[in-house]
Amino acid sequence: MAARKSRKRQKTVSPQQKKAPSPEPAPQENRFVFLCALIALISTVVAVWLVPRMTGDTFMTLAGGRDIFAGKLGHPDDWSFMTQGRVWINQSWGTGVLFYVMHGLMGNIGIVVIKALLICLLTAAQVFAARRFGASYAVSMLVTAFSLNSAKHFIDMRANLVGLAFLAMLIWLLYWAQSRPHRIWFSVALIVVWANMHGSFIFGIGMLVLWTMTNYVVLWWQRADREEGDKIWILPCATIAVLVLSALANPFGTTNLTQPFTLMSVFQTDKWPLPAIEMRSVFDERNKRFGGLRGFFILLGLLTAPVAVWYFQLRRRPIMRKITNIDPQRAVALTFTIALVVVAVTMATLARRFIPIALIISTPLVAIEFQWLLSHRWFAWPTALLTPTVVAIGPLAENLRTKWVSTSSIIGLGQASGDLRRIWPWIALAMFFTPVVLALVVPLGRSIWENAVKTIPQLASAVEWLTDRRRLSWAVLVIAVAVSYESFQSVRPLRYYYSHNHPFYPDYGIFERMIVYHQFPDGPAEFINANNIGGRVLNDWRWESFLRWYCPQIKVYLGGRSRQVYSSDAAIKFARATARGDARELAAAGVQFVVLPLKQQNRLQQQMLLNEDYPWDIIYVDQFSMVAAYRKDPRIRHLIDDAAEGRLIYPSTKIEKLSIAVNLLTRNSRKSRQEILQACIASNEAHPLPLIYAMLDYKANEGKVLSSWLLTYFENELRRLETADYHRTLGSNILSSRRRIADILARRYRDLGREEWSKFWAKYSKQVTAVARALSNGTPEPPVDPIPTRDDLKSKP
Repeated sequence: MAARKSRKRQKTVSPQQKKAPSPEPAPQENRFVFLCALIALISTVVAVWLVPRMTGDTFMTLAGGRDIFAGKLGHPDDWSFMTQGRVWINQSWGTGVLFYVMHGLMGNIGIVVIKALLICLLTAAQVFAARRFGASYAVSMLVTAFSLNSAKHFIDMRANLVGLAFLAMLIWLLYWAQSRPHRIWFSVALIVVWANMHGSFIFGIGMLVLWTMTNYVVLWWQRADREEGDKIWILPCATIAVLVLSALANPFGTTNLTQPFTLMSVFQTDKWPLPAIEMRSVFDERNKRFGGLRGFFILLGLLTAPVAVWYFQLRRRPIMRKITNIDPQRAVALTFTIALVVVAVTMATLARRFIPIALIISTPLVAIEFQWLLSHRWFAWPTALLTPTVVAIGPLAENLRTKWVSTSSIIGLGQASGDLRRIWPWIALAMFFTPVVLALVVPLGRSIWENAVKTIPQLASAVEWLTDRRRLSWAVLVIAVAVSYESFQSVRPLRYYYSHNHPFYPDYGIFERMIVYHQFPDGPAEFINANNIGGRVLNDWRWESFLRWYCPQIKVYLGGRSRQVYSSDAAIKFARATARGDARELAAAGVQFVVLPLKQQNRLQQQMLLNEDYPWDIIYVDQFSMVAAYRKDPRIRHLIDDAAEGRLIYPSTKIEKLSIAVNLLTRNSRKSRQEILQACIASNEAHPLPLIYAMLDYKANEGKVLSSWLLTYFENELRRLETADYHRTLGSNILSSRRRIADILARRYRDLGREEWSKFWAKYSKQVTAVARALSNGTPEPPVDPIPTRDDLKSKP
């Protein structure tokens, strides 16, 4: 018995062995390289912070926080008239309190500050986690910069960002607790707080369960003494504690644990008519241009390439013996991280909303892999030079056009060069095979190419100088420069986006620009409040929280809270109402008003704009949105009459003229044709928009506007608009109006058989489109041909 115990003790690793053996000692970190990596990380953080993201969840969090202070948490919902007394399971109520308090103290800028602080917290946690895993500061910062830049499409001002920051903190805390097991209680405390901040805490519980299991599995694998197992008794206790506290230390009880699973179709009792956009698979047909796919496939390449190199380097060595003899703490961290990365990458493949989770979780593993590559004499420089080069091929492949179809088909792009799903998997494969080839060539052919290099003394001395241990850190500098370049490239268009007097956006502050405020119904909200409008509103689902925050007196139809409070039946009715535009169904639901984006294409909006007999009259229009009222409801009939007579209160004179013109064009008005046309002309002179010109064209097709008058008016209008300055705020409306008018003229002259005029206006439209594109990108504007007189056009061959 004593001999058997002695043999077991011989298999255990002494406590002094803190690190796993590495192929070569890590090079001493160069201060200049550290500084460059820090600059790259800071520039990435700033660029990610400035990325604009339109999300209604910001206002959901604010409005939810206001409800909490009003004592409405856990009470029947009063936002919507379709919830039928259901309770909103607001798992982000803690974040709502944070947002609402900061908004009360600092206004909208307080939300911007929260976003900045959370991104900094997320960044610091990732860097320290990679450091605890064994990577240097420079490599940790550069891999974190990649992770942040790839996740920028998911980082916005909502509770989801709190979840990402807590996820990174939990990884670091788990690594930190290895040396002293009682520190695991910090992880428990974090998860319990997380359970009141965002529904993603359920993933944190899974991580703690996996961490506990990994510790026991490694001890069993390494046949450790029972005493070693007794030292980690605290882990299962902490796991049980976090499950109990997450269910009890929140307002919703055990429902708090089950609610996050309602997004998954396998756990849904009542099927949602349309799956959540974020739950689409990476390879879903509708993800062709989703920017987050680039980072996801780069991640796959970064994860697998170093593993392949390591395998081919050690293929002649007893790998299993190395794994068995590894330090227990190192083995636990490595096994846990690999298992977690596999789970996260699988989840991200099945649903794109998990891509940022996969990126954050993979940061320590990618960092230690690159630390090994960049510390290896023969792999450091190829890694530093080839990795940025292969990644840079992706954007080049995206820009391929028809003339390169034959070339693109060779690498599998086919004719769908704009489909990211057909481009970036090939980049991931290139990242995988490039180091594999190097791993095969370096050991097998080293004697051959080393002898070839020695025949050229200058080349041999250069190679020897570069591969010296003191200069291997310079390879990290190359990657730092590449990351910094990518960050600065991202900042350039952002500077133009945030500039004052932007021709495409209203002159908003940093919060409004950051949240893409012009895509929310700011004007309709001001109009609704100014005219004391209340009642039931059919809204765009993204605007539910915005309207609740600014117009709490109205009741919305449905919105982004989805399964947290709405039933699938409500979602089916909403989809049917917008897709079919059935007035009877809207009337049956008691809908009195409709608030929709102007660019939304559905049957309901088409009926309101084009069908005069449709019982909904448009009473408000701006360039982004519209408000319509139900004509047959006697309680709001006076609003429709006031809109036609100009007696309502509008945010500006321009919007008032536009709203009156659209109202007269879309209803059976008692106004004469001349009065209606005068209203349209007045609107165009005050605020030209493509909408009025398109509707006049439609009325001409119906015979309600003379075609000859329309042609003359449009030509004169184009000459007037040519002299207007389109470089000011919202000046792009002038260009879009010129393009719309030119398209209409080209079509109408073609129908009249006047090909010379039709060709000119078609060319003119393309030229104006090119100017708008240049204005959007901040590049030099191409010339536009001057508008000739009719006599000039007649004289052309």
